[in-house]
This record gives sequence, structure tokens and C-alpha cells, in this order.
Amino acid sequence: MRIVVLDDFHRTYESSAGVARLREFADVAIFTEPPNSRAELLERLRDVPIVIANRERTRFSADLFSALPKLDLLCNTGGHAYHVDLPAATTAGVALVLAYTTNPATIGLSTAELTMALMMAVMRHIPQSDHAIREGQWPLPLGYCLYGKTLGLLGLGRVGLQVARLAKAFGMRLLAWSANLTAERAALAGAEYRSLDALLSESDVVSVHVTLADRTRGLLDEARLRKMRPSAFLVNTSRGAIVDESALARVLAENAIAGAALDVFVTEPLPPTHPFTRLENLVMTSHLGWPTDLTYSDFSDDCAHQIKKYLAGDYGRVENPEALKRKPQRLQHSRTRRIYRLFGTRVRIVGSNESYSPGPTHSDMGHCVFIGNHSRRHRPSKGPELRPVVAIWLSGIHRSTVPFSSSQPTSKTIGEAGGAHG
Repeated sequence: MRIVVLDDFHRTYESSAGVARLREFADVAIFTEPPNSRAELLERLRDVPIVIANRERTRFSADLFSALPKLDLLCNTGGHAYHVDLPAATTAGVALVLAYTTNPATIGLSTAELTMALMMAVMRHIPQSDHAIREGQWPLPLGYCLYGKTLGLLGLGRVGLQVARLAKAFGMRLLAWSANLTAERAALAGAEYRSLDALLSESDVVSVHVTLADRTRGLLDEARLRKMRPSAFLVNTSRGAIVDESALARVLAENAIAGAALDVFVTEPLPPTHPFTRLENLVMTSHLGWPTDLTYSDFSDDCAHQIKKYLAGDYGRVENPEALKRKPQRLQHSRTRRIYRLFGTRVRIVGSNESYSPGPTHSDMGHCVFIGNHSRRHRPSKGPELRPVVAIWLSGIHRSTVPFSSSQPTSKTIGEAGGAHG
């Protein structure tokens, strides 16, 4: 089985634990540079059944799907796939899963940390001070602390909740709004619910964390930006199109608000002639919210997790389940063992010509009992002498081996018997 990882510009996947797990059963090719042409992209993906796409770096259009008839699963990193023509993927029978993390404690944390950094950067004039020192100056601007300030959160999803947690540690008061947010849900995050206009007029810092959709595109137009206090700051680490950029440039140029910090823009890279580049009260970063060591580690782990679930027939995380009907014969693990239930216990059957040697990557499987059809005891690491083998997952039992007598049923018979009990 072949798996291709696209656009690993930061060269993080090769050494990741997730790719190591995938290489236990698949050939994984990692491309660290973008293709020079469409033809080169097609060559990279030709006859590949599983593709891991890094964020929005490669656009998956209808004509691309039509040119990749063997593609079965697209595993996209991140919580959305704006660059994927989902109806076309569905028509082509290509399932889409989103991989971001297997650890709830780290979901959105990378972007949340940057959000706090941007608040401090714009409120304490950090980039301007750095630039001035390099020019031989020694500025002493008046800065503003986070402690005691009111933070208005537009959105309390994965990132918004992490920002709320970090902001509370800084001693900030929290307000929150989104179209579907209730006062009860806001309170669970330690925030007070407000209407959008009330939040804008009451907050010292407004931080954007809603997702980009038709109803949020241009959400912060000029009228709403001018509802903010003259002393207030705006931070956007979500999507550039949520804020009317032209309106924000005018508001900042007039000092109608104190400043802004942006990690996202409508057009990326930002054109060098953009009005933002001429504003002193604006701090900008180049969409740095997600590319961190933690994020890549989480992406890799969840990619391996999602792919293995998919190959086992678990389609619970497929974003377009209709695609499963378009291509009923779904891809399966070429070495997937049949899973049976023997007296209520999960049993894994290893074929008669296979060996099983548990290593460090199998630590997540729990304790096992290994049973082989040999007349004397062997360690599992003996390999070929242990066939057929049944690995039974039992909680709290240490690994051991127990021989089958010659009168014991074969692995096939055991599987059939196990199925009868399952």
C-alpha cells in the first residue's frame, strides 16, 4: 500500500511517530517541495490510494479528482478543507477525513498561544521597539498590560476555548459571542455572553475565532469596527476575510482604535503595496498560528490514527459519507487481520505464514496472550516458529506464550468459533 504526504515544507513528517506507525504496513513517500507543474503533481499521486494533504497548500479541484481514479482517501490536516472541492470528491468516491490531534488538551493550542503573543506584541509595541533599536534608537513607549483588561472572544470553538483558558491565567475578564453561543456555554468557559455589538463596545481587546463561512465573511465591517473603543485592540488569527480589510485600514489610519494584530489576510502572501504595510499601529505575522512542532506532531499522530481507523472499516470521521456509496468497494489494509470475539474478548488472527514480534510501537495495544500451535514454549520474538498465532487483548495480563497441542483447531477454525461467540 502506498501513502503520499504532500507539502511537508518544514520537513517534520520523516521523523514523526505517526509516519513510523504508518510505515509498519505501508510505503510512505514524503514530498518536501511543491511540484513544479500539474504534470509533476499527477505523477506524484498516480495510483496512490491515500494522500495526506498539509493544510491548504495543494488545491484539490474537480479535474484533479477525475485524474486520480485510484485515490480512495484524502486525509487533510487541520480542522477544515477550504481548498478541497468536496462535491467533486464525493462524486469521485474519495472520502475526506480531517486530522488535527488525538489529544483534546492540545486542540487549537498553537494558534491560541500566538493569539496571546500578538496581543502582547501590539499592546507593548514589541516589533516597533525591536526595529527602532536596530536603527540606533532607544524608544520607551507606554505599554498596556493584559491583567484586568476585558477580552471579547468572537467564537468559543477549539481555538477560542484555549484562548479563554490562557487569558484567564493573565487575569483578563472574558466576554464571548458567536451566532450559536448560549449564555450557559459561555459560562462554562468562564466568559459572559454578550451580543456582538455589546461585546465590541465593551472590550479592551477583541479576538476573532469564528470560522469563515458565508455568514461570517465581512462580519467586522466598518460600522462594527467603529463600535470598538478608541483604546481597544483587534486581533485576528482565524481567517482574513472575516474582517473588512479596507475598512480596518481606514480605522487604523484614523486611530479610531488603538491598534490591531493580524496573522491572516484575504490574500496570502500579502501584496507589498497593501495599505496595511504603511500602518505603524498594526502588527502582522505570516499565518504562523499553526506551523509549530506541537501542531505537526499532532497532525502526524492523528493522520495515522484516522487512516488506520478507515482501513479497519471505521468511517465515523468521514466528512462526506455519501462518497462511500459512490465507491462501495473501499480500500482495506492489505495486511489487516480479521478481528473476532472469543468469549467476549477481542481476538486478532495472524496468518499461518506470518510472525508477530511486538516492538515499542505496539505499546498502545495493551497486554496480550500469544498462543501458537507448537509443542514447546517460545518467546514471541522467535518469529517464524510462532504460526499461526492468536493475540488476545486482555486487560491486566502480562505477555506469555501457550502452546497448542496438535489436536487444537487451526487459526481459521478458531476464528470461526470466535465469530460464533461474538
